[in-house]
Amino acid sequence: MIVIDDPNTFSQHQQGCVATIGKFDGVHLGHQLILDQLKQKAEALNLPALAIVIEPHPEEFFTSDPGACPARLSLIDEKLALIESFGVDFVLVLRFDKQLSELSAEAYIRDILVDGLGIAAFIVGDDFKFGNKRGGDFALLKREGAAHGFEVLESAAYERNGQRISSTYVRDSLQAGDFALAEQLLGRKYTIKGEVIKGQQLGGQIGFPTCNIDPQRLKMPLLGVFACYARLDDVLLPAAVNIG
Repeated sequence: MIVIDDPNTFSQHQQGCVATIGKFDGVHLGHQLILDQLKQKAEALNLPALAIVIEPHPEEFFTSDPGACPARLSLIDEKLALIESFGVDFVLVLRFDKQLSELSAEAYIRDILVDGLGIAAFIVGDDFKFGNKRGGDFALLKREGAAHGFEVLESAAYERNGQRISSTYVRDSLQAGDFALAEQLLGRKYTIKGEVIKGQQLGGQIGFPTCNIDPQRLKMPLLGVFACYARLDDVLLPAAVNIG
């Protein structure tokens, strides 16, 4: 999978693609269904499949209080690894900044989708909003698609327990301690990666060695103290993990 950060460099690799767009936080079953739809359409047109990943999340860009934003389920490198596992050929990491936030919906379509990526088909939800002040919608995409010669397809939706699977649904299940439901929504066990950092080294003094991990995010999607197992040299040891 090739990762790019400028739509105008895409033509150096390939002319034309089938694309979808989103934050892909957690890459849950709903996202996976869209990625499958993307891959199938790309194969039908004999074109590469491209996912546009918005980074940072728009709410993180606009807020004056980053701690008030929803906790991320996955960091950008985790998203990319998961997206790659579904056979996507390209990812455009589209930086959400002041310039992008002020881009009109029409310019968004022209500059990014048409001139930059040369899309043949674009897969999005019927509630998709884009462009300055969220001025663009599914209906505008359909009209502009007809004018510029690309197809606009509604993304498939995945429901569980009568509720549409979303990053918020996954986040709520984790915060409620319902890890079984979170696993069902994600299609895998939820994991958090982090870097081991040096602490105050107090654990060894009380007979309980500790491992301090920096989760590399401002806010965690779950808090609490949990019973767990730690793997050390292929040996599972009973342990406790304190998040928060």
